[in-house]
Amino acid sequence: MTNTMHRQGSVQSLRQDYIVFATTAAGFNRKGSGEAVKKFIEIMLRHRPVNMGLSKHVADAERKPNFIWEAIRNRFRGRKFQDGQPTEQTRRNWEEVLRRGSANRQLRTHAVFDSFDNFAAAIRDVKKADLGLCVDVNALHEDTDRAARAAGIVRHTIEHSLGVYGRVDRLPAADILELSTMCGHGMVSFNLVRKMFYLVSMNHISIDRAAELLAKPCACGVFNPARAARILSEVRNGTYWVQAR
Repeated sequence: MTNTMHRQGSVQSLRQDYIVFATTAAGFNRKGSGEAVKKFIEIMLRHRPVNMGLSKHVADAERKPNFIWEAIRNRFRGRKFQDGQPTEQTRRNWEEVLRRGSANRQLRTHAVFDSFDNFAAAIRDVKKADLGLCVDVNALHEDTDRAARAAGIVRHTIEHSLGVYGRVDRLPAADILELSTMCGHGMVSFNLVRKMFYLVSMNHISIDRAAELLAKPCACGVFNPARAARILSEVRNGTYWVQAR
């Protein structure tokens, strides 16, 4: 099970959002799985994910305080993303995390893709590597099925979020929910999204930087900055509500 299944958006928007997890189970395949997990990460990195969650201690180390003021005061140092994509320095940092984590066996990982082709290629290579890991995918069922069958897999389980019930009139607008639900732990607050909408609309910060700042509170690394940049652009240009949502 994964809390990333609660992501919201149109089919068109969700076709820019694919997450692949590797997990182990105590008493089954956890013991001695370190090399398999390392290989899984190497495969994911080969297919250019837009975000990765490598381990909690790494995410904690990367977080910086006062991220709103970093934007306003122009004190943001070391860009992690450019045009919604990880910078080459970010990718090198992920590779360094891989080397450090391999030594202390603290690797836990997932990868986020904004391209079906990259996602499907990653699934194909994981299947070919036969790592003995449990692999979960969060994506539209149709796309998951297509990628699995192309890799020679028939999926055996589907979990589906039934949505939100109750006083839904108290929820924020769809554009806010579409961004905030990209953090399954709810760390990207509604008010942070509203603030980014305002800063972008007033040209105080760029869409690229707003997407990066939205990704920062998501410590586990499942936020999709590339998709966030597209949503922010649609909202700023007034085309968001024209889409079929």
